[in-house]
Amino acid sequence: MDDFFFSAILFLIFIGIPLGFLWFLYFIGTKFQSRKTGIWLASIMATVYLLIILFLKFEDQFFFKSDAEKILKQNEIVLKDDFEITKHETSAAIGDYYENFTLKISENDKKALFSEFKLKASDTLKNRNFIYSENEFGFTKERKNVPPGDRELIFIPKTKEKILEYQLIDE
Repeated sequence: MDDFFFSAILFLIFIGIPLGFLWFLYFIGTKFQSRKTGIWLASIMATVYLLIILFLKFEDQFFFKSDAEKILKQNEIVLKDDFEITKHETSAAIGDYYENFTLKISENDKKALFSEFKLKASDTLKNRNFIYSENEFGFTKERKNVPPGDRELIFIPKTKEKILEYQLIDE
């Protein structure tokens, strides 16, 4: 019985209310101007609604190098050489947001980040915004001042792969 109510609520929210709003726009257009005005109003709103749905469905396809550079800059990382986005995933639910992307970086950038992370991992007093750590898998740079339950980190593995991984978990 709970599945029925959940399905009914989802149907109402995502289909019933938008269709009702489109009918309302059509009705308003026909009352004030003409039938053609109502059709135009409803068509424009339906197009906007469909574009929003398509954007949410294909949101990961709209992640570009400039977006990655902006996130890296916020985390005080600057890549000198060109990089390639190999993976980007986002997931959102009520109260939760998850973002993960992987970049293929150059050997020079990887060496520079390794040396920076090693240097800053040993000097914990100067690091007010980030926690640097090293384990057998690689180096991690994690933001310190985030709300409880949230996590933002950058990971560079020690393997031969030249990649940089970013994760944001907002619960």
